[in-house]
Amino acid sequence: MKRNVLKGAVMHCGSVRRERGKNMRLKLQGRIVFLVMSVVLVVFLAIIGGTTYLNRKESMEQARLLAMSRSSEFANQVQARLEVALDTARTLAHVLEGLTQGGVPDRAQVNSVLQRTLRGNPEFLGVWTCWEPDAFDGRDK
Repeated sequence: MKRNVLKGAVMHCGSVRRERGKNMRLKLQGRIVFLVMSVVLVVFLAIIGGTTYLNRKESMEQARLLAMSRSSEFANQVQARLEVALDTARTLAHVLEGLTQGGVPDRAQVNSVLQRTLRGNPEFLGVWTCWEPDAFDGRDK
């Protein structure tokens, strides 16, 4: 009977060793899985971070180019409107200069020119001339 007891004890010790080997294998597998997953996570985060950075950089550049394009477009529109107003003012100045050089100008005629200029340019709020006292026709009071 002693042999059976000893054999059982030996067998029991052998099974403990087998379980310890399995636990060691599981621990090693767990470590390997943890390391692999850590590397995968770091690589994934690096790819996401790099992609986000590049997308943000590209978006900022596109926004800058769009802002420059739109501001240039609006500047050209404003310049065109101002050019129309300046051309009209220059033309009106030449017309009034011609009227005053031909002798004593008629105020009604000048008012008619100013009214036609205003009607012809609906974006204008008003049209007027400024003269030194008595410089236009000598009839200022």
